[in-house]
Amino acid sequence: MPSGRMIKLVVYEVLQVACLSVPIFVVMERFASLMLHVRGDLTAYWLVVAASIAYVTSVSLLVWVPLRYLVLKQRTVITDITQWRPTPLAYVVLCTLPCFSILIAGSKVQVDKGPQYRQDHFSELPVSLVLFSLICVDIIERIRPCCLTGQ
Repeated sequence: MPSGRMIKLVVYEVLQVACLSVPIFVVMERFASLMLHVRGDLTAYWLVVAASIAYVTSVSLLVWVPLRYLVLKQRTVITDITQWRPTPLAYVVLCTLPCFSILIAGSKVQVDKGPQYRQDHFSELPVSLVLFSLICVDIIERIRPCCLTGQ
């Protein structure tokens, strides 16, 4: 049976990966559905969906996993010298900036095509999702050193 520390580690890591990937998938799917509505081409929809899957996979394997390994294995070196939390910083760079750039591109597509293509009425939902995920990543990083089982 796995120990409590291992279960806590797995739960925290799964939550952080979900907080990294879910906003990107939501924003890219909304952009893909907008492209399908504007262009009427199913190929453009699936290209955007495939690009979102490729982005999340490559970012997770090439940046997120090595960063998490370094943070977990060499935690004292990073926190003693620099006094910063690299995981929320990586989240901002890898998730927030691409999500907001895709939101801006979707707004630009709607404005260029005219008022008949105003399909995306809930533009505040992805922003709220990205900010909620950032808050979750930060809370997980802050409670990671705490013992959750008590005495």
